[in-house]
Amino acid sequence: MKSLFTLILFVLPLIGFSQTSGLSTQTLDQRLIDAFEPEYLQNLQSSNAFLIEYYTIFLDHGYEIQEFPEGKLAHMESVDIEAEELENFNVLHVIRKYELERSSQAFKYYRLGDTQKVLVLYSEDHFAKKLNELTGRKH
Repeated sequence: MKSLFTLILFVLPLIGFSQTSGLSTQTLDQRLIDAFEPEYLQNLQSSNAFLIEYYTIFLDHGYEIQEFPEGKLAHMESVDIEAEELENFNVLHVIRKYELERSSQAFKYYRLGDTQKVLVLYSEDHFAKKLNELTGRKH
């Protein structure tokens, strides 16, 4: 009985430590967890929390998907996206996987696979204004 009590005494703190150390997924959008490595997110949580806020807002406000007529798609850069990625779209995952670029001043357009859907990535300037608007920052 005494050994069981001793075991519990040593195991419970270890369980608590393992649950509190590492990445706190409770405060992160699941799409961030799907797009980035846990170590990177953990580092951001401790050293640059604003970047997590930036990415989180970007997930909903940094792009749009539009339908374009076939004639406008002919010379557009295409992303060979998988059907599942299109169905469960995560813009950060797609940007990283396909190494898509954003521009500081111009919107970027990428055709998504063989569809008429186009990923429109807002310029850094446009998104910065939207970010400031949404967060109440003045710049």
